Amino acid sequence: MRKLLLAMILCLWGIAANAQEVNVNGIQYYLTGNNASVMKGGDYKGDITIPATITYEGATYNVIEILRSAFYNCTELSSITLPSSIDQVLDWAFEGCTGLTTVTFPEGVRFIGNSVFYNCTNLSSVTFPESVTHIGDWVFEGCSSLKTVILPKEVDYFGRGVFWDCGSLTEVTLPEGINKIGESTFYNCCGLTSITIPSGVTSIENSAFAECGGLTSIVLPGGLKEIGESAFYYCGRLTSIDIPSSVTSIGNFTFCNCSNLASVTIPEGITTIGEYAFQLCSSLDSLILPESLTHIGERGISYCSNLTSITFPKSMESFGEGILEGCSRLTFVKLPAIETIAKYTFNFCTNLETLVLPANLESIENSSFTHCQKLYDVYCYATQAPTVESNSGLNISEIT
Repeated sequence: MRKLLLAMILCLWGIAANAQEVNVNGIQYYLTGNNASVMKGGDYKGDITIPATITYEGATYNVIEILRSAFYNCTELSSITLPSSIDQVLDWAFEGCTGLTTVTFPEGVRFIGNSVFYNCTNLSSVTFPESVTHIGDWVFEGCSSLKTVILPKEVDYFGRGVFWDCGSLTEVTLPEGINKIGESTFYNCCGLTSITIPSGVTSIENSAFAECGGLTSIVLPGGLKEIGESAFYYCGRLTSIDIPSSVTSIGNFTFCNCSNLASVTIPEGITTIGEYAFQLCSSLDSLILPESLTHIGERGISYCSNLTSITFPKSMESFGEGILEGCSRLTFVKLPAIETIAKYTFNFCTNLETLVLPANLESIENSSFTHCQKLYDVYCYATQAPTVESNSGLNISEIT
C-alpha cells in the first residue's frame, strides 16, 4: 500500500514538474505535456488571435482550451479569434469584457462552461458551431446588447439561465436535442416576441420565461409534462396559451400577471393549479376547469378583473384562500363539492349577485365574502346549514 501511495505521489510530482506558465507573443499559457491552455495573464486589449500551436524553447504545444477567467474584466478587448484546436472554453472566460462585440467559435469547440460571457454588455452576436455539445449555466447573463445567437442543432446539455437578462434578444432557435428549458433560461428577455419549444422538451423549469414582457406567442410541445413555478410570470403581452394534455399540474405563479392573457386551454389531466397561478390575468374573461382538477392553491385565480364566467368541475375537492378574490365582474358562481369556503374566497367580488353552494358544504370562514355588497341570492342544497363565521361577510339570512 505504501509503495502504491509513493508511486502516485511521484506521478503527480512528475506532472507538476512538467507544468509551467509561459508568455508567448503577449499571451499567457499553462503548459502540460504537449498541450497549452490560455490563462489569465494581464489586461488583454484590442484584437486577439489565439494560435492553434505555440513554440516554446524549441517544443511545440497544441492550444486546446481557454481556462477559467482567462480574459476576466478585460474591458478593452474588442475581438477574439480562436483556433479549431480549442476543445473547451471554461467558466467565466470572458466575464466583464465590456468591449467585446462579436464572437465566432470555430468548428471543433465542444464545451462552453458556466458564465463564459457574464456581463459582456456590448456583445451583440455569437455563433456556435455544430461541434458544441455542452452549453453551461448563465452563459450570457447580463449581455444586454445580445441580439443574435446561432446555436448548434443538437446539444447534450443546455444550462440554466443561459440568456438571463438579455433584453435585446429578439429571436432564438433552440437545439432540438434538449429535453428541458432550464430555470430562468430567458428571464427578463423583454425583446423576445415568440419562440417555438423543441418537440423533445418535457419540462419548462421555474422562471424559464419570467418577465419576458414582449412575448406574444409560444407553442408548447405535445409531450410537455411539467411547467414550473413562475415559468411565464409577468409575460404581459402573452395573449393565449394551449397547455398540452400531458401536463398534470400548473405551478405556483406560472401565469401570474399575464395581463393580456385572454385565452387559456386547460386540458383534462390537470389535477392541481398552484398558488397565484393566474392572479392578475386581467384580460381573462372565462375559464372552464377540467373534471380532473382536484385543487386550486391560494389566490390561484384572484384579481382577474375581467372574468365573467368560471366553471368548476364536480369532482373538485378543495381550494386555498382567496382563489377568486378581486374578480369584480363575476355575477354568478356555482361551487363544486367542497366542504369549506376558505378565507377571502370572494373578497372584493363586488358584482357577485348569485351563489350556489354544494350539498356537502360544512363551513364558511372569516372574510370569505367581504365587499360582496350585491350578493342577495345564495342557494344551499345541504340538509344541514353550514357553519358561518361571524365576520365572513355573508348574512345567514341570505341563504335559502
